[in-house]
Amino acid sequence: MINHFGDRLVSKIRNTRSFLCLGVDPHLELIPEVFGDNNTASNIVGKVEKFCFSLLDVALGFVPAIKPQIALFEQLGPDGMKLLSKLCKYAQSKNFLVIMDAKRGDIGSTSQAYANAYLGKVAPFPSDALTVNPWLGIDSLEPFFKKASETGSGLFILAHTSNKGSKDIQEIPLATGIKCYEHLANILKPFVEKFRGSSGLSSIGVVSGATFREESLKLRKLLPNAPFLIPGYGTQG
Repeated sequence: MINHFGDRLVSKIRNTRSFLCLGVDPHLELIPEVFGDNNTASNIVGKVEKFCFSLLDVALGFVPAIKPQIALFEQLGPDGMKLLSKLCKYAQSKNFLVIMDAKRGDIGSTSQAYANAYLGKVAPFPSDALTVNPWLGIDSLEPFFKKASETGSGLFILAHTSNKGSKDIQEIPLATGIKCYEHLANILKPFVEKFRGSSGLSSIGVVSGATFREESLKLRKLLPNAPFLIPGYGTQG
């Protein structure tokens, strides 16, 4: 059994012949009525459950990974979080990789709690990889690196996001002549290399928005062995 996220990702991509990560974003107003109605809270959760599980069943064998957006389950309250846990376990039982889109990041002890919540098979919300926010500093990522190493999990670190406002901070030029997101990539490079698998791909990846093509190309040159999670195709929001 391959216990390295980068190697598992390569294997899944080859088996499905697809690079697509299927976002599971249950926007209530966009779910067709055939899955239920929005008359009561329990009906809403039931509608989301039917939609999400039907989506996974249709996608089985066609995509290597799914990416649940945690906020769209959190808004449903405790029942929504129970559904998220159930969905993660079901997805893994069907051989999907689960990339949890939670964008977590905080001081060390809090980051450790986040890592415990999402990374590994025994986590309450079992995920193969987690999106994390590095902008509190690299020390805020250390618990995630440690947990990823212990559980064979992956991380996708926000390097250059797809939203328009990302350039307000991420593209700020530094005195060294490079931009802030490039500086971050340079800091991350040793971690990417440390977590490389036998396939050559690392378990430490970055989020790089397709809405910023030139910046994505620069990141690829800086981090040739990192998997990229690339949001931003098609309509945004």
